[in-house]
Amino acid sequence: MCNRRRSRYFMAILLAVSLLAVSLLAVACFQGEPERTFDVALAVDMPDSVQWAQPFRIVYRWVPGESIPDEPGDFLVFVHFVDPEGQIVAQDDHAPAVPTSQWREGQPVEYRRWFRIPKPGTYEYVDVIIGLYDDESGRVAVRSRGRWETDALVHRLRASEEGYDGTPVGGDGWYRLQGRNSGRDIWHWTAETATVSFLNPGRDAELLLEASSPVGLLGGPQRVRLFLNDKEISELLISQESRFVERIPISLGMLGTRPVLEIKIEVDPAVIPAEVEAESEDSRLLGLKVFSIHLSPR
Repeated sequence: MCNRRRSRYFMAILLAVSLLAVSLLAVACFQGEPERTFDVALAVDMPDSVQWAQPFRIVYRWVPGESIPDEPGDFLVFVHFVDPEGQIVAQDDHAPAVPTSQWREGQPVEYRRWFRIPKPGTYEYVDVIIGLYDDESGRVAVRSRGRWETDALVHRLRASEEGYDGTPVGGDGWYRLQGRNSGRDIWHWTAETATVSFLNPGRDAELLLEASSPVGLLGGPQRVRLFLNDKEISELLISQESRFVERIPISLGMLGTRPVLEIKIEVDPAVIPAEVEAESEDSRLLGLKVFSIHLSPR
């Protein structure tokens, strides 16, 4: 009789443990799969450490999975650089190079962007958090490191206050900043000629220009010339409207002894959109659409 009671007692305990395990598994599954998902795997490539104000390259790679919708909506990418206290110190929200509405299963989307963390802080690192969102419904979960995440921590970036500050100082020929509140890129248009200044790094350096040309309005290619302290250092012939990155090596001998360097951008031709597009009311003389321009020591 005693043995039967013990047997029933142990069976009851076993059943309770089993039910608890099932409940915990159900909760875990519920928490692990958010309501809004977008079947795409995310991977990035970037340096492990940078100096403040120095540009660095980020390679984004999105791989759509088999359950991606046939007609996915358009999402934007948010990129947040977060300090150890959880504060966002910089961000590079943007539209991907190929709109997400055109992403298809098994067709990876890869593109590169340049960025810099403009303001130094007292912390030694920032966490890089990336995801997708839309303006109407907010964030959507993507696959990162084998699980669904709406705020994917993809990298820890070490940062240093030491080194050259390559922050540009705008001169003549620049229009006001555009795109700040659009959730996409920000840029300045130049006029036919524009100047920008940098501190002299005192050693070999590299000038990085990320821009696009309004060749669609010009009806032909555009010539872009860059000068350092009035001496030509590069000449480009732009025939496509797509975004481009030009990296120009600058030797110590080219820098001279001036404490401040002046870079001049000249374009030929420039365009007034209102004169070539019936719907446009933009009467500015536009030269080059500049997303970033930086000088980095080598």
